[in-house]
Amino acid sequence: MIARRPAILVTAAILLALCVLASLFVGSSRIPAGQVAHYLLHPDASNVSYNINVLRVQRTIMGVLVGAALAVAGAVMQAVTRNPLAEPGLLGVNAGASLGIVLGTAVLGVLPISDQLALAAGGALVATALVQVIGMIGASSSSPVRLVLIGVAFSAFAGAVIRGVVLTMPNLFRTFIDWEVGSL
Repeated sequence: MIARRPAILVTAAILLALCVLASLFVGSSRIPAGQVAHYLLHPDASNVSYNINVLRVQRTIMGVLVGAALAVAGAVMQAVTRNPLAEPGLLGVNAGASLGIVLGTAVLGVLPISDQLALAAGGALVATALVQVIGMIGASSSSPVRLVLIGVAFSAFAGAVIRGVVLTMPNLFRTFIDWEVGSL
């Protein structure tokens, strides 16, 4: 396995480079590949150059940074829970973030993105703490299996609350869908 690690890393680096190139060359506006290459090397003040050098480059950089952050977060989550299958969806973190967005928007109205991020982070933190505390009830420490079971149960509960709130407040639906689906 250790001898294969360099080959896996090189393959992953090549795939990442191909994804970065695809992100630069493919977008909502159809620009021929030759033009994209030209404007990447020789930017000017045109709309096409702006589309490529600002919008697509920023989208690509943000995607790579977010992907790296998610990978690190997943590795930390797996190490802390001592469970190689641990991920935010199984442990209720995603559901907590969505619940924070829905409840915060229901109470405070539609908020700017920075406030939505704060609501999501707060909801994720509360969900994580709740799953961990419930996992430790009746035991000195929480087992990986208990954490996953409690996380799945919390996700189901949060999903029911989210759907109940969204169904009673149709104007909240658009904000929730934008948050849930994303835009990258």
